[in-house]
Amino acid sequence: MFTKEFVPCIYLYHEHAVKSLTDTTVVDTDPIRLVKLYNENNADELIVFDMSSEDAEHEAALDIMKEICAVAEMDVIGAGNVKR
Repeated sequence: MFTKEFVPCIYLYHEHAVKSLTDTTVVDTDPIRLVKLYNENNADELIVFDMSSEDAEHEAALDIMKEICAVAEMDVIGAGNVKR
């Protein structure tokens, strides 16, 4: 039996949500706003992809990921440049 799930992905780049790994066009300057939208639309899981390359960017991305986890009403999967 097949199941269908809604699993959006937020690509974090310079503290903003961007379109994809190859397109850094900003989708939303507040990733938390997207998480709330996904909560309202019953997402089953959420993937958060950290695209940072420097330590300072990575620290900021980790802070945002912590906020996302606090707000999300679904499982959150961290991906990308997650080192800790």
